[in-house]
Amino acid sequence: MVFSQTDRDALVDVLNTQTMARAHVLRTIAENQAFYDAEYNAAFVEMQYFGYLRRNPQDPPDNNLNGYNFWLNKLNEFGGTSAGQKWSRHFSLPVSIGNASALFDDQSSACLGFRRHHLNR
Repeated sequence: MVFSQTDRDALVDVLNTQTMARAHVLRTIAENQAFYDAEYNAAFVEMQYFGYLRRNPQDPPDNNLNGYNFWLNKLNEFGGTSAGQKWSRHFSLPVSIGNASALFDDQSSACLGFRRHHLNR
């Protein structure tokens, strides 16, 4: 996400003139709708790793970001936040996983079994 030059200059000016504190400028950036839209899905998937899997996305068993990128792409594919809300409901459902791609029969089961898939490796 890139701010327009005008927006960027305005934020730099308020920092230079000390009209706003750095924390307030940072909050202004974080609350910008375009920034929120651009970062929400990535933050949501990362939170699932930290909250449900209790590990970093690149920690074992993956040792890379392939799993993180897979789930981020699925979330983006299913339209973002509405699919994310469905994910939350399905994380703790018991499911037998043979193939992760079988989880995506329809949008309502967008991430059924995410936790089990990653914990049973």
